[in-house]
This record gives sequence, structure tokens and C-alpha cells, in this order.
Amino acid sequence: MMHDILQPLTVQPGVKQAAVISADGVPVCVLERSSMANGQFVDCTNSSQASLEGQRIDPASLVALAASWVDDVMRAGGQIAWELPKRFVLAASQGTLLVQQGPNAHVMVVIEPDCDTGAFSLPLEAAVERLHRLLRDLGRFDPDQNAAALPRPVPGTGPMAAPSIDAYAAGSSPASVMFTDQAPAGGSPASGSYRPQPGTTAHDSSQGNH
Repeated sequence: MMHDILQPLTVQPGVKQAAVISADGVPVCVLERSSMANGQFVDCTNSSQASLEGQRIDPASLVALAASWVDDVMRAGGQIAWELPKRFVLAASQGTLLVQQGPNAHVMVVIEPDCDTGAFSLPLEAAVERLHRLLRDLGRFDPDQNAAALPRPVPGTGPMAAPSIDAYAAGSSPASVMFTDQAPAGGSPASGSYRPQPGTTAHDSSQGNH
């Protein structure tokens, strides 16, 4: 079932790895393009370290990084933002990590560094919609519990517009945040800098470090 959620992502050009991860950092399903399988994607969710010798990415480490990063940004940003980000982009010299937040779980891809991250917006949203439907059918999605887990705004700043999970099905384009270790054109290296992506609100445009 999880393979069906990720399969459309694996056919996108430049994808190294695609995964469904739990909100607390447990790999649910991890597919990675293998150099030992003629470039085909293999399931390395439960692979041992010995079997990963031909793989380029350690799934457990990357999943833990993605989950903790999303949690930290949500906790910090939830105190000051009117609209919580749903897409997270971490750009590095060897690749780019994209995480789309979902209902009690996230969809994650690692792509080549020269790939256009914007091209993955709709595929990631569609994958989260498929995940939403699957969890709902399995009875593992509780809207009330999910809403209760959202961070609350600082007192006196007014009500925060809590995002609806059903917004994915409506084809919304949620805000996103981006971190990069690459130097912008004609500028100094932006290591650890925060750059708002299209769709972010003015409240999400403050500088920060990771």
C-alpha cells in the first residue's frame, strides 16, 4: 500500500529517495534508487547496515533528521505565524531534501541538487492526499487529535488559522520554508539561512538558523 503512495514520486526525474515517515521519526516505507539494481528503486525500510553498502543514503538517519526538523520548525513557527508551513526544503551541495507534512505522517523525497524543487509541489501534495485517504480508510487518522497537537499562537497575537488536512484534497498550495547551504547568485554563502518559498506569508519571512 505504501509503495502505491510513493510510486508516482519515484518516476519523477532526479529522485534519489522517496519515503513515508511517521511524525516521530520512524521510517514507514523508504524507497531508494539503487546503483546495484540498475537504477531501480528498492525498499530499504528495514535494511541492515551491511545491506546498505551499495546505497548512497542512510534511511534511518535521514528520516530522523527530517522528522525532528519539521517538528522544531512547526513548534517555533507556530508561535509567530498565521499560516503554518506544510512543505519544507533543505538544499545542500549533494542533494535537496523535501518534506511534505501530512496527517500524523510525512512524505519525503531526496532529489538531485540541480532539480527544480517547484516541480515537486503537486506530486508531493498528491502523495499526501493518497496517504490521507489510506490512513482514513484504516481508521488511523483522528482529526480532533491532529488539531489538538498543533502549536498555539503567542497570547495577544490573535487566533491562528489552523490548516485543515482536507485542504490537501482541495488542491491547496500551502506555505513552505527553505533552508540552504548554497551561496545565492552574486552573493555570499547563505549557510543556515532561511529563505521563504513562493506561497509563504509575511509572518514566515524572518531569518533563522538550523
